[in-house]
Amino acid sequence: MASQTAPQARDTRTTLLKTAWRLIEKRGVAAVTLADIADAAELSRQAIYLHFGNRAGLLIAMTRHRDTTSKAAREMTVVARKVDSKAGLERFIRLWFKHVAVILPVARSIEAAASSDADARAAWDDRMEELRKNMRTIVDCLSQAAQLAGHWTREDATDWFWSRAHIDVWSHLVADRRWPPEQAVRRVTESLWADLVDTNRGH
Repeated sequence: MASQTAPQARDTRTTLLKTAWRLIEKRGVAAVTLADIADAAELSRQAIYLHFGNRAGLLIAMTRHRDTTSKAAREMTVVARKVDSKAGLERFIRLWFKHVAVILPVARSIEAAASSDADARAAWDDRMEELRKNMRTIVDCLSQAAQLAGHWTREDATDWFWSRAHIDVWSHLVADRRWPPEQAVRRVTESLWADLVDTNRGH
């Protein structure tokens, strides 16, 4: 493969990431091979290995790219750093669920494949860990503001937050049970706030 300039390399990388997402969104991760992606992108499989190392590297880069190009996902990180009220928590949940609504077909496919596909598992774990970091930041903000209920450790509170706002919650309530999105945002926010915050402190 001929050497590429930096702009050409970035273009090739972006093309592969977008192509992989489009094919997986349509067919599911289990039904898409590296050869499929290379053919659809009109590039060689060697280009995939050059830019991503292997299939796991491509899947991880693909999901990270989707997050970095999502306005909602970027705003989530900013909002997480200053949540000290129920309104701030609701803002984070709304942004997260807005992002989930866009990524759901691919996320469902990757999650389903993760039990038997090590590459899909690596991509899933990578994105869930990033989500947990934002949630841990919120828990830390609540703790520093003396709002976190005393029976919680920060680690347990983060685990609980993650479970109550998991992508499956949106999938089950909105996609499957047809809840209005705003109802899901409100109920999850109210539930988490009641669970995590010491309301006796007057907040």
